Amino acid sequence: MNKRITQNIFEGINPVLNEILLQEGRWQDFHSTFLVHLRDNLKASLIDKGYRVGLEESIQVQRLFDKPNTYYSDLLISQSPDVAAIGQAIISAPQSVATQTLPIPEAINLQTNLDIVALVIRRREDNKPITWIELLSPTNKLPNQAFYDYQIKREYVIHADTCFIEFDFIHTQPPMYPKLNAYKHGGHPFHMSLIIPRPDVYRGTITLYHFGIADHIPNITIPLDGDDIHLLNLNAVYQKAFIDSLYGLELDYENLDLSTYLEHDRQYIIKRVAEALHRLNR
Repeated sequence: MNKRITQNIFEGINPVLNEILLQEGRWQDFHSTFLVHLRDNLKASLIDKGYRVGLEESIQVQRLFDKPNTYYSDLLISQSPDVAAIGQAIISAPQSVATQTLPIPEAINLQTNLDIVALVIRRREDNKPITWIELLSPTNKLPNQAFYDYQIKREYVIHADTCFIEFDFIHTQPPMYPKLNAYKHGGHPFHMSLIIPRPDVYRGTITLYHFGIADHIPNITIPLDGDDIHLLNLNAVYQKAFIDSLYGLELDYENLDLSTYLEHDRQYIIKRVAEALHRLNR
């Protein structure tokens, strides 16, 4: 019988879950789950300090300073109380004949590889964006062409005097910064970056964090308005998201696929799993 463990048996990122999410194309589920938990954590801490924290469409960076828009459908089809009588008349009318049928993506240029959301901290009094937070998806990283669109977006945000935080938990693709070694070449599997474009983008700083399979996710200091800061326990956010979303119940620790990890990390994962299963069987 497969052994399921609700708690995360690793100190930080669960590498078994990561492997499944990336290999099975399920990253978007985690992406949304993690950002919702992060939003709730930050909102609880910052709401009394004059900030709004919300999920916003990542592709709408060009409207960074606009007020949120409400969109309505061009035509709303609803059912009235007398719909049955109307329906009888419609049935007797001549039926239209379709002249062409196309796949939806072809017909409307549907873009399926864009991130759904980013997290934005805004100053409540004037809605000014203060800090933009991204959790990278595989499509944001090389060799995907969307990498270049993402780079342009990031540059736009920091030129708008908005701090930019980036979480990169994807060990199977190269880091976002070319001077960093890829994991498969001995570099760290996970990265975080904090860009503070103050006093401007040319005199600002970037702080990089790197961590491994056996490490906690580091705390990160989030810059707010002026000299305000907030120390975020990101590891606690991850662990809560893991438990609340029942990811542990999806993991089969007795049948591991660790093909994307380096040998020393594979050995650590196997050892950690064996210890957890031993405790479970006692």
